[in-house]
Amino acid sequence: MRFRFSSYSKTIFKVTVLMDRELKTLSMEIAKETCEIP
Repeated sequence: MRFRFSSYSKTIFKVTVLMDRELKTLSMEIAKETCEIP
């Protein structure tokens, strides 16, 4: 049971990290677009 929970939280952590990375990339793209608009 404990091992199962641990692997579950690892998956959640991975997903969170990936989402965070995606959001950062997305916000950087948006920032570029905004900077390009005069």
